[in-house]
Amino acid sequence: MNSAITWSAPLLMLPGAALLILSTASRYARLHDELHHWEGRAQTQLTGSIFVNLLQRARAFRDALVALYLSVSLFVVSGLVGALTQQWPQLSARLVVALTAAAGFAVLVASALLMREVALSLVVVEAHIQSIDRSTLS
Repeated sequence: MNSAITWSAPLLMLPGAALLILSTASRYARLHDELHHWEGRAQTQLTGSIFVNLLQRARAFRDALVALYLSVSLFVVSGLVGALTQQWPQLSARLVVALTAAAGFAVLVASALLMREVALSLVVVEAHIQSIDRSTLS
């Protein structure tokens, strides 16, 4: 494999990870807005299950963002290591593949955490729907 392709491949994955970071950060901000919504209401309206759910979602977002930031760091390090070790093609290829695989694993972990958050957010949506007075919908 061409050494320039080897070390530049991880750098080509950066925009995908950056897009995941952008969308995750936006969803995390929306969760923060929801917490402010609940903060203005009486304590009795925020049930224990909704509070626990919001906390679990916040942790999932945090963990996903950490994994995504780690993946970006690993993609960059992989590209830099590959570029700096071009004189030793076998070593360069091994290091780049290992670091890129670690970065890919971090994206996979972040994706799993985001899938968990989506499932958790459904619980809150269902709770909101159940709290709506059905007579106001008629």
